[in-house]
Amino acid sequence: MLGLAQTLNNDYIYFSQIEDSLRYYQNWAFNSKYFKNKVWGNQKFLEKWGAILKNENSFYYPFDSIKKDSKISILTSPDKSFRVITWDFRNEDETHVYYGFIQNFNNNLVVTNSQINRKQKQKGVYQLFELTDKSHVIQNPEQYKNDHQKWYGMLYFGVIVKMNKTSFLLTGWDGNNKTSQKKFIDVLSFKSDGTPIFGKDVFQFPTKKIIQRAVFEYATDVTMSLKYFKDKNTFVLDHLAPSAQNSLLDGQYQFYGPDGSYDAFKLIDNKLVYEKDVKQLNTTVNKKSKYSNIYNKPK
Repeated sequence: MLGLAQTLNNDYIYFSQIEDSLRYYQNWAFNSKYFKNKVWGNQKFLEKWGAILKNENSFYYPFDSIKKDSKISILTSPDKSFRVITWDFRNEDETHVYYGFIQNFNNNLVVTNSQINRKQKQKGVYQLFELTDKSHVIQNPEQYKNDHQKWYGMLYFGVIVKMNKTSFLLTGWDGNNKTSQKKFIDVLSFKSDGTPIFGKDVFQFPTKKIIQRAVFEYATDVTMSLKYFKDKNTFVLDHLAPSAQNSLLDGQYQFYGPDGSYDAFKLIDNKLVYEKDVKQLNTTVNKKSKYSNIYNKPK
């Protein structure tokens, strides 16, 4: 027992030292005055993360000083089987590119006795997946489904909601461009070999509409609330509409914003069932939270 405690203590010291170098490159990537320095810093930040996360014990280290910045998110699943790390990189033209990793413990894989340690017995085989953002070539994100190599990039925030053993729900944000931004309810599932898949037909509408993720696009200068209420198994969100009663503005998302009403997606039997105008939650939806107003206008 003493040996295990010493190992964990050594891990903590090691990762706290590594965290300092991560924070150094993070500062270059997010806060440099010149864009070329941001690009250099972001590349080094990505490389450093890739090297650190190859060590499975990194899963247990919180990296608290890194995730204080609103441009990066580190979320752990409710069952502690995986962790999602994502961050936002803003281009000179105010479009956004997203980077990230998934750390996963896969219980479906068989390991040899020489590979097994105490943590693997509890959590499964450790796997690391780098996320590659392909959103710039994806025309219809609502209908898009693919793996980590062709990911529709976004910054995940809030909580991870477990649907079943292999499927999870996440909320995400994309700064998009100069005129509009987006929020999402995304679906993450895992194949038997551990490969992460983004997008899944779990949304249920009265119109029989089929989508792989819910996408909400609105103006850069307004705030949209999208929150999960655990006690009700429900996502509650602002209903978006054009800023003026003008049919010419339909689909012109730079003019969209909350109209004062709320919609919801309720988790029922592994489906997200759409509900319109949920007045019963209007009194609680505006509560302040860590994530309520962070992801609205690109910084």
